[in-house]
Amino acid sequence: MFSMELTLPAHAKINLFLEVTGKRPDHYHNICTIMTQISLCDRIYLRAEQADRCMPENIRLSCSVKELPCGQDNLAWRAAEAFIRETGIPMQVTIRIEKKIPMQAGLAGGSTDAAAVLNGLNRLAGMPLSTDTLCKIGAGLGADIPFCIRGGTMLCEGIGEQLTPLLSPPALPLVIAMANGTGVSTKEAYQRLDSHSFTPTSPQNMLHALAEGSSNGICTYLFNRFSEICPASLSLCEHVKAYGAEGALLSGSGSAVFGIFRTAQNAARCAKALQEKGLFAQEASFLRRDNTD
Repeated sequence: MFSMELTLPAHAKINLFLEVTGKRPDHYHNICTIMTQISLCDRIYLRAEQADRCMPENIRLSCSVKELPCGQDNLAWRAAEAFIRETGIPMQVTIRIEKKIPMQAGLAGGSTDAAAVLNGLNRLAGMPLSTDTLCKIGAGLGADIPFCIRGGTMLCEGIGEQLTPLLSPPALPLVIAMANGTGVSTKEAYQRLDSHSFTPTSPQNMLHALAEGSSNGICTYLFNRFSEICPASLSLCEHVKAYGAEGALLSGSGSAVFGIFRTAQNAARCAKALQEKGLFAQEASFLRRDNTD
């Protein structure tokens, strides 16, 4: 009989570059994006106990946010089910999610929770699955999950499952901001973008800036195609820049934006000012986790 526990951070991501390169026959979209993890994170509490059989009712999930579903509609629950199905290990799994990442924000809040569950259960079970296998499982649940499993900074192509490791940005202060109650459905954002025509933008300038470790270049070449269908994000980016951000951009399909700062003092001043306006605003930083070896 075994019983083991583990606590893991589930880090949010932001997109330094995001272009949509085409719609696929399966109705998904091909993208070219540069994602990087940041310090803002949920906390995942995992407990695994031996069970007699592999059954869905052996998975129990709770969350600090009442609006989040805690059954089969939750990616973390589905990740646990997929892990048990893949390994055939009968276990009872208890998951507790302490949410800090806002929902429907373009920060991979659900995907990173699912990735933490896959990584955590693999550790508790004695590492029966390779990282590649975990990523294949994750890709079947959500396009951002393989990136969240591996972490760091990556060029992500295809639907997000083709990953190329990159150098992480300098550990500069960030502010993550969004208007309360303005979550964006990823599916709806893509549907709106489908009605626009555009010539795809290349990521080469941002790739060069990351390779050089140039904070000026990173701030200069921030790009997100979804910004053009989210005018509210442009206004919020200008607010963030007014408090000293060197660059600001919508993350993912929205609705959160991030600002990059030179000093922690300016980031703190910005976060406080936005909070006083009734907005969600959280200080964070880039994670220095280089996985290019």
